[in-house]
Amino acid sequence: GMILNAKAPTLSQRLGRFTPFASVVLVSVICGGVMAQNAPSLVGAIAGGAGSTSTASLLPRIILSVLALHGIGFGVGYWIPKKLLPNQEQTARTISIETGMQNSALAVVLAKSLGAPMLAALPGAVSATAHSCLGSMLAAYWRVRTSSSSLGATATTSTTMREELEK
Repeated sequence: GMILNAKAPTLSQRLGRFTPFASVVLVSVICGGVMAQNAPSLVGAIAGGAGSTSTASLLPRIILSVLALHGIGFGVGYWIPKKLLPNQEQTARTISIETGMQNSALAVVLAKSLGAPMLAALPGAVSATAHSCLGSMLAAYWRVRTSSSSLGATATTSTTMREELEK
């Protein structure tokens, strides 16, 4: 992306309108595939079928771990830039979103490429789904909460963060 932006900025700008949607679709397909492959184990665990006690106890731990990971990432990613470093609100929010939304889809791809059982990819799939939803909800919350006069109506970007760091 950086090379394309440097060598062909017009093309990069045109493609940039579609890449967020393409990213969401691809992550959804990857995570949906992992969830579908683990569906029999998950349904058996929820229904309390025989031999599903390990999966039944695993699922709540995965969900709790995923929520804790991303919750801490969003919180610390906001608190440190805002309270310990002299950053503006918009910069703290940008860092929070970047920190909380780690690339969990990579965990799924690595688990699949290493030949691990499909159950090993489940935490990554749950995490990717959760961070996408949580990050979007947090960004929407901040957008609604912020008046257009204090931060402006534009979305936070990495460029804004870089400009803040250069000051």
